[in-house]
Amino acid sequence: MISLHPPLSGIPLSFVALLVVIEMLRWTRWGKGIATFTSFVVVATVVSTTAAFFSGYQAVSDLGEISEATEQLISQHHTIGRLLMFNAFALATSHWITSVAAHGKSFFHASYYFFLVVQLVLTMWAGYFGGNLVFEHAIGVKV
Repeated sequence: MISLHPPLSGIPLSFVALLVVIEMLRWTRWGKGIATFTSFVVVATVVSTTAAFFSGYQAVSDLGEISEATEQLISQHHTIGRLLMFNAFALATSHWITSVAAHGKSFFHASYYFFLVVQLVLTMWAGYFGGNLVFEHAIGVKV
């Protein structure tokens, strides 16, 4: 069966990087009026992160017999992916609350930026572990 995890796993990084660029643009005069696009990218980040996380189950099921050391590395990658998915939901929630809040808007806006930074770091960390599995341990590589 064709594994969906490799192509899906790169999409969250693209959306997170786009969010960072959008937020940097919002500080300039060119960034006014892109709030709707920001909301779209936040939702796309949540959907793509969730899809990448759950496609990992299918990728692992296709591996067959693996060593205990490899299983531990996959477990690390899976744990970071789970944190990444939950953080994506926190990112979306803080973005939504920022857009509808009447009081404490600056707190929720700051929490949105915090979750965005955490999302970027976790995405790169999960990518590092995934790349390590592929390039160092040949997990998912078919010859």
